[in-house]
Parts: sequence; C-alpha cells; structure tokens
Amino acid sequence: MTTLENWSVCSASNNVYLPPELVGQALKGEVYGHPCPACYDGSEVYTTRIMEVEGRVITTRNTVYHLGTIDPKYLQWCKDTDGVHVPTDETPIIMHVPCKRG
Repeated sequence: MTTLENWSVCSASNNVYLPPELVGQALKGEVYGHPCPACYDGSEVYTTRIMEVEGRVITTRNTVYHLGTIDPKYLQWCKDTDGVHVPTDETPIIMHVPCKRG
C-alpha cells in the first residue's frame, strides 16, 4: 500500500482565481511504496484531488494512500487556527466537497 508520511492537506488547484468553493482538497507528503517509479520512497508529492476518506485510507483520482504521521507544523497550524479541523487518529481529514460549476 502507498503510504504518506509527514502529510498535510492542501488545495487541489494552483489556480489562484478559482473560488475556494470550487476547489477540492489534496495531500502533500513524503511517499513510500508508490507504484510510479518517479515517486521514489521518501520523495515529496502532491496528490490529485481527494475523492474519498475512510479513516486513514484516502482515495484520490489515481491512488489509494494510507496516512502515516502528520506533519507536526501542519498539526500545530490546525490547532492555532480557529475553525480548522484538528486531525485525530479517528478523523485525520474532513473532506470538503467542492461545488459544481453551473
């Protein structure tokens, strides 16, 4: 199984003009066991958009990831920022479904 260590949640788009309600979530982290040769163990990756969350198993458009340890700086940012979900072992990520374009 592909594992992400030192992970954090990030935007699934780098388009600064796309409204937040249209942007999905992705992950950033150090990958281990990825089937793509370019994603060697320990390399930093940005995933495609998160499609499904089942505890610590995250399905993106292309890959199923198991979440390892969270990035400590990201965890501290979550704790310090009002209104942001603080990841736990049971609920590491709360998925926000982007609105559909009309």
